[in-house]
Amino acid sequence: MFVPVLIAALSMTQEKSTFLVLLVRPENAPTYSAERSKEIQAGHMAHLTKLFNAGTAKVAGPFMEEHRIRGIVLIEAKNMEMAKMAPMADPAIKAGRLAAEVYPWAVAPVKFGAALEPMQLVTNTMVLIERVNFTPKSFSSQHALYQSELGSTLISGVIPGEFKYIDAFIVPGEDKAKVAALAAKHPAVVGGYGKAVVLAWGSAKGVVSK
Repeated sequence: MFVPVLIAALSMTQEKSTFLVLLVRPENAPTYSAERSKEIQAGHMAHLTKLFNAGTAKVAGPFMEEHRIRGIVLIEAKNMEMAKMAPMADPAIKAGRLAAEVYPWAVAPVKFGAALEPMQLVTNTMVLIERVNFTPKSFSSQHALYQSELGSTLISGVIPGEFKYIDAFIVPGEDKAKVAALAAKHPAVVGGYGKAVVLAWGSAKGVVSK
């Protein structure tokens, strides 16, 4: 499927759901010359721009520290199959520099804006709760209580289904130690069936804010 047709199909869907795309660095990612790497990065950014212009991507940004997960894209699509189509044409993925992990994300309502010009990158903190054991049925009620005590978040929601991660949220600000302390109180972490991944995350100023 040609890229414009693929993006058009994504943008025309009705009753869209939200999906979290984690852009990860493969273990054996190939290395390229500086010139080729620059071309791949430019193509990656152009692809994201196409997704934004089509209304498919709502927010995206890199993690500001060295980690397997290099960045995220929040997209809207009709179903998981269509969500997985979104990153397929990304030159960075086609070149093997990145791979995409796609998860359904049951986020609370978020109002997205346009990036301010000139573009400025602001740093916030993202928490991913990774599943390490069976998730009990009590998680739903425990999570609701935790969210009420957590306070202000930019984006938050559980990841429903049997996936690698069970919860994800973005907290305003870059006080990673403070957010790590909050993440340590997450019911999955306290209950021993989840562990917290806390990362500084950058996004364009004005796109998402409280």
